[in-house]
Parts: sequence; C-alpha cells; structure tokens
Amino acid sequence: MDKKATGGILVAAAQFVPLTAFAVTNVCDIFDIVQRVQNWFAAFFFAIAAIMILYAGFLFLTGGGNEDTLKKAKTYLIYGLIGIAIGLLAGNAVRVVQSIVGGTSTLGCQR
Repeated sequence: MDKKATGGILVAAAQFVPLTAFAVTNVCDIFDIVQRVQNWFAAFFFAIAAIMILYAGFLFLTGGGNEDTLKKAKTYLIYGLIGIAIGLLAGNAVRVVQSIVGGTSTLGCQR
C-alpha cells in the first residue's frame, strides 16, 4: 500500500474514534451531548464578547478624542454586543427551534 492510501485510511478511522468516547446508547445520550455542546458554545461566545467589550471600554478611555480610536472602540462594542446575542441564542437554540416547529426535544427522556 502506498503512503497516501495508508494516510487516508488512518484519517478515516480517526473520524470514528470520538464517537466511541461519547458512548451513545440511545437518543437521550444524543440530547445530552447536544446540550453540552450548546453550553460550551454559549460560554465561549460570552467570554469573547466580554473581552471585546472590555477592550472597547479601554479604547474609549484611552482614545483621547482620536476619531479613529473612537470608531474602532464603537466597532468592538458592537461586535461584543453581537457576541452576547449569539451566546444567548446558542444557549437556548433547542428551545427556539422547538417553539418554531412546535415539537418536543426530549422524546420522553428523563432529565
């Protein structure tokens, strides 16, 4: 076998390794995994948004009337607020989709 084929097989096999770590045995396990990913995603966006807002505040304070710095600070502030909105939506994505389609996300899973 040549090196490209061996590398391709190894890469394809590595794609299935994370699935064994999750040990998905039923649908409820999938819902738990999705909820964990949502929580991490929301926390990540909140952290980045908080850093951007703090940086925007720093630029506002140290800008000294410089129009370019104030414009940059306003841009970072807007990006930070957008990050907070994405974080809020990410934390509640299942409920938002559930309200739109009118279904249930638990399918009888006990939480």
